[in-house]
Amino acid sequence: MSESSPGEAPPEWAVLYARGAVRIGMPVPDIEQHLNSRGLSPELANRIVMEIVEGAFQADAPPSDWSESGRPIRLLVCLILGGACMALAYWYGGGRSLGFACIWVVPAMGGVWFCEISETIDSDWGARWWFGGWALLLIYLAYRIFLCAVMMT
Repeated sequence: MSESSPGEAPPEWAVLYARGAVRIGMPVPDIEQHLNSRGLSPELANRIVMEIVEGAFQADAPPSDWSESGRPIRLLVCLILGGACMALAYWYGGGRSLGFACIWVVPAMGGVWFCEISETIDSDWGARWWFGGWALLLIYLAYRIFLCAVMMT
């Protein structure tokens, strides 16, 4: 059997064997040993197996940039909701009501923005702050809408 240089593609039979062996859970050293016994160099056998193992892990792993694409939209929505809370508070209550709104809205927006910008959403405490910030913001917005509806009647 001929060996491939690092720039060449490995033999198809070796790739198929290694892929099947990885799928059934065969240990990596055993796969490499079998490929070596069929005439492949240890380096090529290792490269084939490692590429398949890494590919299997990458296929199982969730995409790492899931939060990157929606981050500007989430931050903008948070800013709009926070601004709506502040505007409703000032419009229907004046300065004192605006100060009370700041006590609720600023920490809520801070929790959301801090976790988004520092990319700590993936941690347990970051997710709690993020969800807590959104919950507090939405509850306060619902409270302000309720007060506006009551004041209009």
